[in-house]
Amino acid sequence: MNDESNLEPHSPPAVDTTCKRCGTVNEPDTNRCRNCNAFLPMHRSNESHAIHTLQRRGVGALPPEFQVMKCERQEQMLIDLGGRDQLSALEVGLVERAAYLATMLDLYEADFQARGFYTPRGRQRNSVEAYLKILDRYEKLAKRLGLQRRTKDVNPIDDYLKRRQKERDEAQSEKCDV
Repeated sequence: MNDESNLEPHSPPAVDTTCKRCGTVNEPDTNRCRNCNAFLPMHRSNESHAIHTLQRRGVGALPPEFQVMKCERQEQMLIDLGGRDQLSALEVGLVERAAYLATMLDLYEADFQARGFYTPRGRQRNSVEAYLKILDRYEKLAKRLGLQRRTKDVNPIDDYLKRRQKERDEAQSEKCDV
């Protein structure tokens, strides 16, 4: 049974066109306030800035190779910390954030390789400051998680062999009792 309402195309969410500076309500699909010329919330000009797009769209905005890289880095971090089952939920969350920040750092580094640290006029790009802030946060997360590898807790081989022998002896005694 088909529901007719599911067949209708979804309309885009309503965008608030009220200027935060002066309070003027503007027409939809405008980037600037007609009264004070300030940028409106969610204006299309932000799309030229990768960090705003990444914040608004989330990990889905990343190129596929960076999404794969983030997942691989997260799994490697979990392995280095002794495995997911050895970590608390908070530590797993910190690992997810650290992998996300590391991926953002890689995006900035790729941008620096392509465009350099300076604009054509010789000024330092704004992305350099953002990169350094993210690097600082990444280092703080890494220190909180620990920079050393943690070994996974495993039973010593002697304990395993004793347990196996005990199970065999019990199984043998059960056969003899029958």
